[in-house]
Amino acid sequence: MKVKGFLAFCKKAYKNSYLKVGMVIAILAIVGFSTVGQYGLTTDEPTELAMVRRNYELITKGQPIPGDLKYFGTVFNVTSEIIFQISQYIKNGGRYDPTQYQTAANDDYLKLKNIYDRIQIKHPLTFLVSLITYISVAGLVGILAGWEFAWLAPVVLALFPRFWGHSFFNPKDIPFGGNIHFVYAIRSLFG
Repeated sequence: MKVKGFLAFCKKAYKNSYLKVGMVIAILAIVGFSTVGQYGLTTDEPTELAMVRRNYELITKGQPIPGDLKYFGTVFNVTSEIIFQISQYIKNGGRYDPTQYQTAANDDYLKLKNIYDRIQIKHPLTFLVSLITYISVAGLVGILAGWEFAWLAPVVLALFPRFWGHSFFNPKDIPFGGNIHFVYAIRSLFG
């Protein structure tokens, strides 16, 4: 008797469009967060990580940030660096001093370890932001084509290898993708 009740619940739940979207997003999140550690380092990530430190040094010295670095995705990189610094304070307590990076700058192993430690925070954060894109695309398709088709949009987007791969390490395009699709969805809903 309980099996029939559970099957009836599943059948009813499957007809609910929002629940289907939620299940797809949950599956994407489970798969993504379980594989995020398998994605390596990109060629521009050390530059992006160092950009935060360079900009910090320029600001504390009262110097202007150069034009080529001023708008190069600093908000996301600073956010991931702040989360990294907080995690280091929690992990190391009072022994952690974020200003003592000169030793690591001269040691290749420490440089790579610092980069590795930071991408252990940055990559999951990037994937978390990409989930906003999946949700927004589902919302946009739901608004434009009907909510019964909304669950298919994140599946199709995840099947694009470039988007799926960049969901783990690209802090410039993925937040932009999430925000632009969110704006389109809101615009379509209210405009």
